[in-house]
Amino acid sequence: MMLNLTLISLPETRWKKFAFNLVVWAVIGTLFTLQSYLYRKHVGQIVTWWGLYPTELFFFVSCGLCAPFVMIAARRFPVDRKNWISRILIHLGFAISGAIAHRFVYEMITQNIKATIERPFSWDAVSRNVIGFSDYGFLIYFIIVFVSHALEYNKRFVSEQLASAHLKEQLVTAQLSALRMQLQPHFLFNTLNTISVLIRDDPAKAEQMVGVLSDLLRFTLQQSKNQELPLREELEFLRMYLHIEQARFGERLAVTYDIAPDTTDAQIPTFILQPLVENAVRHGIAERRGQGQIIISSKRINGSLQVAIKDNGKGILHEHTTATQEGIGLQNCEARLQTLYGNRAAIHLSNLENGGAMVEITLPFHINTK
Repeated sequence: MMLNLTLISLPETRWKKFAFNLVVWAVIGTLFTLQSYLYRKHVGQIVTWWGLYPTELFFFVSCGLCAPFVMIAARRFPVDRKNWISRILIHLGFAISGAIAHRFVYEMITQNIKATIERPFSWDAVSRNVIGFSDYGFLIYFIIVFVSHALEYNKRFVSEQLASAHLKEQLVTAQLSALRMQLQPHFLFNTLNTISVLIRDDPAKAEQMVGVLSDLLRFTLQQSKNQELPLREELEFLRMYLHIEQARFGERLAVTYDIAPDTTDAQIPTFILQPLVENAVRHGIAERRGQGQIIISSKRINGSLQVAIKDNGKGILHEHTTATQEGIGLQNCEARLQTLYGNRAAIHLSNLENGGAMVEITLPFHINTK
């Protein structure tokens, strides 16, 4: 049924294009006639609009009837760098023969229509006008060829741009997927290591944590195809992860959330905060004897979302340490931010005045409205 509907609609589309083509040529003919009429009036010639318009309109409409054949010739014999000489010679032959043939038919029709007893049909007038005015058809032929080439080049350019954009999108998707696949085994290994410690020290709690890990993995699978998710869902994932870490460290690990209400719907790269929090736990809490604290905060500044993770650990050794120097998790975050947002996103590591360290990511604030 769909095939039949498609076949039925094709002729209608072609007729519309054909009619539009004739209308365009009729408009050109009207404008040309207007210019010719005003000029002749200006120089004092005796001329009437209806004495001039019908023949001029017929000339340009007949050019419109021939235009599709010229377009076919232009597509069949395109002029390019490799064979431009031979193709121009071919079009010269078409232009000369086509212009003469078109003018001959035009003169035959118009001379017969204008013929009267006082001014009968004249072969001399036909031949004279064919020789004298075929240059108009010659010029129009090459204008049509030029327009055809311009349209074809534009079509090809748009097609190449779309193909290039599609390839870039596929490349970015592949890069992001590779980064996430790199991160997931790393995260899973560290989480299992935490549970293995609990199995030895507190089997009941370890069993409970296996259930939390199951929820974590289920959440990971649900978000496996999403490059971004709302901040509130990312925080939900973090709470599950930190629940396991708090089971391991007990009272030594305290977590505080300072989340601005207007940021919870903001889109953020999926699972990007987990390696940052994991880094704070490993370097800020695990190596600290007293109680460690992690503060996760977010705020909106103009058109940007800022998410910060602070700890009260020993801080970083060098104030200007980059994410690339801090291990696979932070390298991964930096690479994903760069891939998704380019220079509009950044990740910054710094020491806090009262001790501890802070990692802060900044990215464009945007909400998924779908």
